[in-house]
Amino acid sequence: MLIKVFRARINELKYFLIIDALVLIIGVIILTLVLKTDDEPTSFEVGTMLIIMSTVLFTILIGAFGFREEFNKAVGMGVTRRQFVPAYFVTTIIFICIQYAAACLSHFFEMWEIKTFWSSYTKEAGVETVMFSRYVFIIIVAAALIQLFAGSCMLRFGNKAYYVMAVVWAALCMLPAQLIKVVKKDGDGLAGRLFDSVCDFAVKYADSWLLVIAVLFMALCAAGTYLIIRKQQVTA
Repeated sequence: MLIKVFRARINELKYFLIIDALVLIIGVIILTLVLKTDDEPTSFEVGTMLIIMSTVLFTILIGAFGFREEFNKAVGMGVTRRQFVPAYFVTTIIFICIQYAAACLSHFFEMWEIKTFWSSYTKEAGVETVMFSRYVFIIIVAAALIQLFAGSCMLRFGNKAYYVMAVVWAALCMLPAQLIKVVKKDGDGLAGRLFDSVCDFAVKYADSWLLVIAVLFMALCAAGTYLIIRKQQVTA
């Protein structure tokens, strides 16, 4: 079943890798334009950041549509849920790992580009700090579980679930910038002190609490997917 699902989704992987190549090119162009026009002597890996962002976007938001279509097709042809869902989950992990490998290649390419052409600029830390962390595989598994849960919600609730996910995605993208603005305005006030306390706690207990939160989050996604899928019928 795993091979059948992988073959059925191979075009999806091809499209993702083509998009990765395009966003890397766009990232190189953006970096060149920024460094030639900005007076601040710093550089960063724009292409790698865009690849990671596109991987997250396509895995969760667009991947939910793909899960709904493949579920309807497979179950409609007599494949059991117990056969299909684990196979789809494993192929999603494989696809994310391949895109992760593409992001690593982009990282090494941009490192070479910066050292060769922009060596006078100070390089800022970026997504590579997350890419090469010890928890990267946990993050990949969590992303695959989120895709299953999002796809399950799409099956049960239709496009309403997609609108909710889009709003949550937009909020997650905008929230950090808004928090930074609030902290800058009220650095010595309650918001600033609270933010500093949270950051101190996160740094002090990063290894333990991040792992616990990740495991609990994955367990919730897995449980939610199971409860929705176990009696889910094929939808139009």
